[in-house]
Amino acid sequence: MPRFMTEKAIDAGDGSGTNVLTSEVFDLRNSYGYCVQAVFSGGTPTGALKVQGSINESTWVDITSVAVSATGTVGDNKDAIYWPYIRVQYTGTAGTAVVVNAWLNTKGA
Repeated sequence: MPRFMTEKAIDAGDGSGTNVLTSEVFDLRNSYGYCVQAVFSGGTPTGALKVQGSINESTWVDITSVAVSATGTVGDNKDAIYWPYIRVQYTGTAGTAVVVNAWLNTKGA
C-alpha cells in the first residue's frame, strides 16, 4: 500500500516586496509524485511560486513556476517525478503584508 506524507513547506512566511522564501529540502527518492498547495493572504502578492529539483542538494533547477498576482490558493501536481530532492520557493517582486503558507504532499512506496 502506498504511503502519503504531508509537510508544511512554508509556514506563515513574509512574502512582501522582493522577499524570497525557500522551504527545507524534501527527499523524494521513494516517492512516485507530489503536489504543492500554497495560500496567499493579507496584502496583494506579486511573484512566483516555484518547485525546484536537485540531484545533489546544492544546485537547483525550476521544475515549475506559477505566477501569483492575487490572494488565494495556487497549486501544482506532478507524477512520475525523478528528481531525488525538491524544495518549494516563493520569490516576490512586489506587494505588501503578504503571508505565505505552503504544503507538500507526496505519495510513495
